[in-house]
Order: sequence, then C-alpha cells, then structure tokens
Amino acid sequence: MEARRAGCIWCDVEIETERELPDQSIREYAVPPRVMLSMHDFERTPKLPQSVSCPECGEGEVDAVKIAAHATTIADSVRLLHLARRSRCFVAVPMGEIGLPGRILALRERQRGCVCAHR
Repeated sequence: MEARRAGCIWCDVEIETERELPDQSIREYAVPPRVMLSMHDFERTPKLPQSVSCPECGEGEVDAVKIAAHATTIADSVRLLHLARRSRCFVAVPMGEIGLPGRILALRERQRGCVCAHR
C-alpha cells in the first residue's frame, strides 16, 4: 500500500473495503503498523453502542475504529463524542454544519479519540 511506502504509521481502511477482502486479514496486506477501520454515514448518525473496544494494539485486525456521521442535531454530535470519550480506541467525527461545533470542542478538550487520531 502507498501509505506504508510513504512511511505512514496509520492507515484508514473503509469498512466497505475490508468486507471485499478475499478471506484475508487486513494485516496480510502491506499496511502500516496501525490500522483504523472507518465507517461513514453521510445522511444521519446511526444508533450507537454503549462503547467500542478494540484488542490491544497490534493483536487484532484493527487498532482503532472511526465513525464519521452526519449530525442532524447537536444531540447527535454529543452522542458521538460521548462514545469516543468512553472508548479507548475510537475516533468520532460529527460531520456537517451542525457537527462543526462538536469537532472544534473535541479538539479544544483534546479528548482521546475525538476527531484526531489516537496516539
């Protein structure tokens, strides 16, 4: 992969791409040492679990999970950011105009997992 050749430590793999891999682990490809599995919903904020957990870094398929979702209300942004705050390896990106304040506040708070990549 280009990311590894460029010296990147992280790569972001879309869940749709991961699903198309032919019975192989993401780790069997030439990916950087850290892999983030991402999901984007450009229409709404989906129902979210109470927490997201990933195995210890390097022991599982992915090191982090990212959900980027269109926030139609401030409450949508808050739900995403709360999930990131409770989950060790989670990146939250509230998208859209209504999600902008949430992205800015997450940077100000420097919350682990919110908006910016983990580690």
